[in-house]
Amino acid sequence: MNELVGLIPAAGAGTRVAPLPSSKELFPIGFRYRDVNGVRRLSPKVVSEYLVEALATGGARRIFMIVNAGKSDILRFYGDGHAHGVSMAYLVQEQATGMPAALDLARPWLGGATVLFGMPDTILEPEDCFRHLLETHRERQADVTLGLFRTEEPWRFGMVEEDGNACLVRCVDKPKESRLEYMWGIAAWGPSFTEFLGRFCSESSLRPSRELLLGDAFNAAAERGLRVLCHRFAEGSYLDVGSPDDLLAASMRFCHHPEEPSSAPTGE
Repeated sequence: MNELVGLIPAAGAGTRVAPLPSSKELFPIGFRYRDVNGVRRLSPKVVSEYLVEALATGGARRIFMIVNAGKSDILRFYGDGHAHGVSMAYLVQEQATGMPAALDLARPWLGGATVLFGMPDTILEPEDCFRHLLETHRERQADVTLGLFRTEEPWRFGMVEEDGNACLVRCVDKPKESRLEYMWGIAAWGPSFTEFLGRFCSESSLRPSRELLLGDAFNAAAERGLRVLCHRFAEGSYLDVGSPDDLLAASMRFCHHPEEPSSAPTGE
């Protein structure tokens, strides 16, 4: 069984929610218990922690986060990742050349790993969504498996058309109008797509026309014969907190006092 590695793109400027006093990935949404100087106490939970926890629950023990040169606050917050039960490392995208190129920075360190991918400014339900995604990915021997969530706002997301066997037909980015009901929000892929993504980025750089999207890479992979499948989370939810209205909604939704796990250690 291949090693599971989490991949998180966090190099975006966050212009939709600017100005913020920190990187958008560190915006506090809700609370959690953590050990601070040997004392167990309630403290704010930043939005990207929801994804980190979901990746760890899915089985990822190593996580690569792609940042830009101005996001040293993310490194200070997460450090080596031990407080979250993972080993975390960072890759710097020096120029904003698109999501596929950002993710391809990790290729030299991935080897034969299976990648679990998600966005750091989203909150996913169910919390074990990556476990379910991996089950489909492995059982159906896919090269890529996309996790789909229902949305009533197709103009905000990458919408997905699939055939009767849950194979990708195409991704459509932010259509003004669409009959499609499901967007892709997370993904799992094997080394075949990791290598394909590298070739895709190299070929596309020779004929730049616009900033490439990850959906473009998924479409190209399917067109060239890779097995790109879909897994629907019909009862799940995908909360994007990338705008002020979204931040407000998420803050209100997760403002409750969480219960501390009964097995949690207590400080002296």
